[in-house]
Amino acid sequence: MDQKGRLIDIVIQESVDENGWLLTSSHESPDKLKNWLEKYWFSERLEIKTSTGLGEPEPDRISACLPKAPNEINESYNPLEIGLSKLIAWNKGCYVGQEVISRLDTYDKVSRQLMSVSCKREDFEKLKQSSEITTLLNEYVENHAIALGIFKKASLTSEGLLTTQNGTPVWVVSSAR
Repeated sequence: MDQKGRLIDIVIQESVDENGWLLTSSHESPDKLKNWLEKYWFSERLEIKTSTGLGEPEPDRISACLPKAPNEINESYNPLEIGLSKLIAWNKGCYVGQEVISRLDTYDKVSRQLMSVSCKREDFEKLKQSSEITTLLNEYVENHAIALGIFKKASLTSEGLLTTQNGTPVWVVSSAR
């Protein structure tokens, strides 16, 4: 996390030996993570390995409302907005972004949430233009969620419907918690 509580990346950490760790990033731009880590790293050697071919196929990932870099896991969103609060060490000592994230959680100030949404076929082209959409399948898929987006929680109705900022009606298939 950065000082504003925004995500840089999520990595898998492995111990190589008593003097080193391997961080595996799935981000398309692992150099961004490396550059950020170098600000705080006091070691001489820092390597980041890019993983390929890992993860769920896109329709399944979208349906399950799973965030992925760089679309959802990036500096625009905090971990609470994209359903990654389980990755936060709430009882850990000081860390970058802790005050911001703790304040958002304590005062329930998270106003946006990652949601998997679907729409009617006739609204698909309009949904493509919505600014809230982070991941979109290239084609309309029957009986499948077709998009992930960061939406204002207040705009969600009790029936699981919401309207995007550009006026596209969608229904929520699942949401990040």
